[in-house]
Amino acid sequence: MTFYKTLLMCTLTTLSLTANAITPEIGDVSIEGENTGDHAEPPPSPDGAARYQVTYCSKNGTIIDANDDGSIDIIFNQFFAQAAGRRPAISNCTINIPIKIPAGYRVGFKSLGVEGTAQFNRHGAAKVDIRRQLNHRRMPKTQRTYYYDYGSTQDIVLTSEGRTPYTRCGEQSANLKAKLQLSIKGKDSIIHIDEGAANITYKLDYKRCR
Repeated sequence: MTFYKTLLMCTLTTLSLTANAITPEIGDVSIEGENTGDHAEPPPSPDGAARYQVTYCSKNGTIIDANDDGSIDIIFNQFFAQAAGRRPAISNCTINIPIKIPAGYRVGFKSLGVEGTAQFNRHGAAKVDIRRQLNHRRMPKTQRTYYYDYGSTQDIVLTSEGRTPYTRCGEQSANLKAKLQLSIKGKDSIIHIDEGAANITYKLDYKRCR
């Protein structure tokens, strides 16, 4: 009986340790974007700036939340691409999130998720590409294509694939980079990454160093 009690206590202790998630400590986030192609509603262009240099992917009005489950949510106020004609409308977005690593831990960039909606005309289609990067370690690109479905609004749900890169023990900081590309074609077809509770989610994994 003593053996089973000891085993139970060890199991409960292990579970309590693994359940202790860490809230990421975020530094100064940078969000930059670029539009190319034929956009129906490009953002207002400042005097002297080329229209393709302005995009709805920006830090203005964007909410960035660090959660106690080790994730980071990015909620855009307005980020979309709408095709004006036959040429695709393309929006590129790059997000850099620097974080501090707690002493005695290493951190992994487990996954990158994107959520939104899209509507197409009969000839419309959209492609979404995402890629995550931890410091200089770039993971393979994940992409998905969406097509017209009898005029219905389609959910855009895409999560990065592949292994989880980790920092080394002793490193005190890391940079988490996400690269997102929206490409849509078909007049007035539109893709939004600015609806719902979280548009882009970074999922991190903290492990104790030994």
